[in-house]
Amino acid sequence: MMKGGVFISQRILNYNGRKKITASTRAEDLTVESIKGILWEVLPLHIMNSQDINYLNDVYRGKQDIYEKEKKYRPDINNQFVEHHLMHCVKFKTGYVFDGVQYVQIVNDVDDKEVEQDNEQMKDISLLNKYFRNTHKQSVTNEVGKQCYIGGVSPIMVTLNPDNKEKPFELTNINPTQAFVVYSSGFKGERLFSVEMYTEKDYVLNVTKLIFKVTTTKNVFKYSIPYELYYGWRKDKNFAQDAITYVVVNDPLEEVNVRKEIPIFEYTLNKERMSIVEVGLDAQNALNKLTSSNIDDLEQYVQSLTVGIDVAIDEDVWDKATSQGLLLLKTTQDKRGSLEMLSQKLDYTAVQSTYENIMNRMYTILGVPLLNIGGGGGDTGQARLTDNGWLMADTKAREDEVGFVNSEQYLLDYILRYLREKDLIGELRPYDVEIKFNRNKVDNIQSMAQSYSMLVKSGIHPAIAMEVIGVFGDSNEVWQRSEKFFGKDFYLGEFGLKQKEMETISNNPIEEVEVREEI
Repeated sequence: MMKGGVFISQRILNYNGRKKITASTRAEDLTVESIKGILWEVLPLHIMNSQDINYLNDVYRGKQDIYEKEKKYRPDINNQFVEHHLMHCVKFKTGYVFDGVQYVQIVNDVDDKEVEQDNEQMKDISLLNKYFRNTHKQSVTNEVGKQCYIGGVSPIMVTLNPDNKEKPFELTNINPTQAFVVYSSGFKGERLFSVEMYTEKDYVLNVTKLIFKVTTTKNVFKYSIPYELYYGWRKDKNFAQDAITYVVVNDPLEEVNVRKEIPIFEYTLNKERMSIVEVGLDAQNALNKLTSSNIDDLEQYVQSLTVGIDVAIDEDVWDKATSQGLLLLKTTQDKRGSLEMLSQKLDYTAVQSTYENIMNRMYTILGVPLLNIGGGGGDTGQARLTDNGWLMADTKAREDEVGFVNSEQYLLDYILRYLREKDLIGELRPYDVEIKFNRNKVDNIQSMAQSYSMLVKSGIHPAIAMEVIGVFGDSNEVWQRSEKFFGKDFYLGEFGLKQKEMETISNNPIEEVEVREEI
């Protein structure tokens, strides 16, 4: 949509984050009838969120407002060029922030009595990482980051496998337009129930129903409405309250939730549930229009009109000449005829300056470095972070990490409780686990190795030193394997082991034996 010659989003007023769905009730008061009323009250809000998410997904894929560009003059030259800056930003931040997420042990001050327990926790965390690898947790996490950067929210469903010890649970990414969680409107905002949406079609009667599977901490309920009604909501936004009579409670009315847990967990990176696509949307539209206008100007210059002033032309040539861009003008003055090119090129210096200014601001706000701008500093360690926006990218990434960890804690608590119940893990608790985001693992590795040696020699615990340098994705696993292969003093290194051996010898001298020479 165009306003005053500038492209703006069709529904830009709604793009200030997805709305959190709440209900004014308590978990203990939920019944099959009360949930029926809550559903009808919150579905319009979910539909609005879904429309926003669908639009933002279209923008990410390249279906952008530039395709509505119109030209009043020379409409035949109307280029519509999409620059995929937002796709680049989403893919960069997904890989930069969420590639290599690992669970490590929180190392606290411990005495000798707690060393054994500390080692057990390290083994449990290694086992937890193994379970996550079996369920492709890294792929699930990447998809969470991608959905959050596009639409602002990303739900995950947990499916338990009681008979499978190698893969005791599965994690599945869900389309946020097909599932949501309803929270209490109280200040704690606890989760009340989750809603899964899917269709069922009777091919004999040719009737399609939309099923709502609602899961509370006690029960599982199923509701359904005609799919045409829901589609009409999305299309016409007709939320007639008397239409609640169309909601049907499926048999059986309720099932007992054996796990007593809501299986869907919503991930967000900020409380506003905003995505980087909506933040950079106006800048993306402006860059598309600048580039498209530049291409229009180039094409119009190539196809410039020729103006003939007081020039006579044969009628047989008239049609061909005008189709090739000839314009004839006749003046009242007696002048000599002339032919001139009618063209005016844009000031590309000013256009390019505007383009770079908008792009630089957008990348800075979104926390994405400009890879095409060379700097004068080094290309390793902190020098690279401070150059070309990498320091800003790292700062923004740390903000996203906090939001992800807050959402991940609910999932981690649920999984650890289930694993403890099945005796598949020890007494590991969420507060024993730290979520690590590893970036630049081998960047300037020689300096990192020297830093590790310096930290250990300075009296820092080797496990903490491993986490500080950030070379290894799972420092607990590295510690255990190294200890098993080299022995418990592996962290001292070859020189340290020799020095310890010499100290042992000096502290335990060989007893001198007095020998008398017999004459």
